[in-house]
Amino acid sequence: STELTERVAMETLERDLRQRLASSPELSALSGSLVIQQSPDGLRVQLTDQARFSMFKVGSAQMNEQGRRLMRLVATALLSAPNAISITGHTDGLGYAPDAKYGNWELSSDRANAARRELIGSGIPVQRIVRVEGRADLDHFAAGAPLDPTNRRISITLLRRPAG
Repeated sequence: STELTERVAMETLERDLRQRLASSPELSALSGSLVIQQSPDGLRVQLTDQARFSMFKVGSAQMNEQGRRLMRLVATALLSAPNAISITGHTDGLGYAPDAKYGNWELSSDRANAARRELIGSGIPVQRIVRVEGRADLDHFAAGAPLDPTNRRISITLLRRPAG
């Protein structure tokens, strides 16, 4: 069945990603930043910040070199799959002034777009990216700990093909 074929493909991809991570000494140090899980939507790869590792400058959508390396690694693993990709940016609960012109909505959206540019720059075809969105701080990774660094993350989902 297509469903079975797809599940196998997703599991293979997950294994591939984990192996790539493990085989790069520089990146295996960041393995705590990469959370890979099968979700109802597809294979979700979350790139999270850690206490001593951040992909972006604070309050900025400018991706740093470490963030770019992590993105490129993920892109390389995703190249082999034909699936559509959805990218979501998330911030932590650190608030901005209520009247600020730039806040977590802008930041999360801008970071998701920075990730999109990085994936495309790494060879992912433009037409595979079907959704780029910012969720601000509405959907914490560390529930109940709004300031936890892992809440600052980029979630890249390899979407399952729609039935039919």
